[in-house]
Parts: sequence; structure tokens; C-alpha cells
Amino acid sequence: MAVYCHIHRGYVRQIGKLTVANTGSVGLPDDGDPRASYLLVEDGRCSHRRVDYDLVRAVASLRESCVPAVIDVAAQYLSGLRQTG
Repeated sequence: MAVYCHIHRGYVRQIGKLTVANTGSVGLPDDGDPRASYLLVEDGRCSHRRVDYDLVRAVASLRESCVPAVIDVAAQYLSGLRQTG
């Protein structure tokens, strides 16, 4: 099993005997579901879980930060989708 967390979209793939999984993301899942995503591994099986969190508070904190393109990032938090254009 290989688990990593570089990209934001959680997934599990089987490649031959190897399971490859991405953990998902809190805040920027890029799949249209703004809830936090995490990976659970139990007995060698992977599954993703979703949990709600206070998006309004997270966006308010983000707007007070020095994050570049804060308006675009805040929109991503709220929509769960990467903004393009």
C-alpha cells in the first residue's frame, strides 16, 4: 500500500497488487464537496470519510491571513472546487 497527500482529491486505486491512495483534503478537496475529507485504513482496506467543519469561521480566518489570492481560495473553501480562469 502506498498512501500520499500531495493532490487534494481523495481516491483509492488498485494497480496490480498495490493499493495507491490519496488522503483527501481539509478545505480544498476539489470534488465539489466542501466538507473535510480524510482517509481511514482498517485491516488493509481504505475508505474516505467526510466531516463538516465551520466553513464560515475558516473563511473568516483565511481572509485575515496573508494568503495570496485570498478571495479565490475562500471561494474554493466554500464550493469544494478549484477555481479556474
